[in-house]
Amino acid sequence: MVTDKFCSVILELCQHLWQAEWDGYVSNKLHSVKPLLSYSNLSSLSRQDAVILRRLHIGHTRLTHSYLLNRQDQPECPCCDCA
Repeated sequence: MVTDKFCSVILELCQHLWQAEWDGYVSNKLHSVKPLLSYSNLSSLSRQDAVILRRLHIGHTRLTHSYLLNRQDQPECPCCDCA
């Protein structure tokens, strides 16, 4: 029981420190999408499945970022000619 309480206090402290560091990255694009961090327990999943869920969550998929994986230039929008 004491170790459970100790672990929860340590986890809460780590979460607080992580959030404080994250709050320093306001110019980061991802910070505007997810300003509040939360601990998600994906440990029951395989690493591959956890990576897939995280990439889907932030929108980094092969559909949207394949040009990076293929080392190509960012495609331009045919409607407005912007990247």
